[in-house]
Amino acid sequence: MRPDYTSYAEFPNDSKPMLCSIVINSLDSALIAEIIFFAEGLDACKVCPLVFIQLFKKWCYIFFDMQRSQIKYNITKVLNA
Repeated sequence: MRPDYTSYAEFPNDSKPMLCSIVINSLDSALIAEIIFFAEGLDACKVCPLVFIQLFKKWCYIFFDMQRSQIKYNITKVLNA
């Protein structure tokens, strides 16, 4: 059974290429990791790439958060000096 999509707004045409590249990049990363794991002989080559991509995204978020807190610290240090 399909839900009714009449209340949803359409994406503007200029934003579709941007979103498409994000989706394709994520899928390509999973496929590349799957091929590498398969070439190395891992039995769980379908599951491992998804786990590693999730870990990489969490690492990027943690790294970004650390950078942001360091910038805030530097700004307050300059303002208080």
